[in-house]
Amino acid sequence: MTTLVTAASKLRSSPGSLYSHITTLLRRRIQSGEWRQGQKVQTLEQLAREFGVARVTVRQAMGILESEGLIWRKQGKGTFVKDDILSGPWFSLQTEWSSLVKMTMFGDIAAELRKVRESRKAPPLSASDGKPASAYQYMQRVHSKNDVPYAVIHIYLDRRIYLKAPREFSQRPVISILETIPRVRIGAARQQLTIGTADIDAAELLRVPVNAPVAQVRRIIQDQSGTVIYYGDLIYRGDFVKLDINLRK
Repeated sequence: MTTLVTAASKLRSSPGSLYSHITTLLRRRIQSGEWRQGQKVQTLEQLAREFGVARVTVRQAMGILESEGLIWRKQGKGTFVKDDILSGPWFSLQTEWSSLVKMTMFGDIAAELRKVRESRKAPPLSASDGKPASAYQYMQRVHSKNDVPYAVIHIYLDRRIYLKAPREFSQRPVISILETIPRVRIGAARQQLTIGTADIDAAELLRVPVNAPVAQVRRIIQDQSGTVIYYGDLIYRGDFVKLDINLRK
């Protein structure tokens, strides 16, 4: 009983709603494989006793997992982990240019183009990022796998380059096309990774709760003159992405 009281008190003292903490803990059981695909899981009463919370709190958490497509419930049968979910981190962030290009060319990526517009305003660049282009084409994309969205991407592409292949840029990953555009020579290319939380817009597009963990990648590509021809703000679901670096090649 002491353990239950301690666990419940820790959950209640943490910032945020109690049901969102329970949701995170149960989601982690699925992602780690503790709850296997197709497995029947504990009842609401059992989970409520385990965490020392009210049954309605667990019901709220299970409702979120169901809306995320992680579990399904059947009257009189119980609650089960779905058989066809993408559990655990599976999307590897690339740390080399050649690997990034290869992934965008041949990766199993479904990209939904949501917004396209010309922008005279430069993306948020610092002096060390390079010189801004005179105009950019803005694009917002949502990348998915098996109908599950895992990334929201905000792209600012040098408009002079965009106009060389507007249809291709609207249909395929931008980086895979940059490599094929005549007279476009890539100079510097770098990216920064930070850990954050999903805002309202990202949460809606990624189908995750507001303030769910996300990996945010800021990607800068210059041409050989130092002009920023590509700026990308990429937001990945934190439960789908991993960074795997070989420390000794």
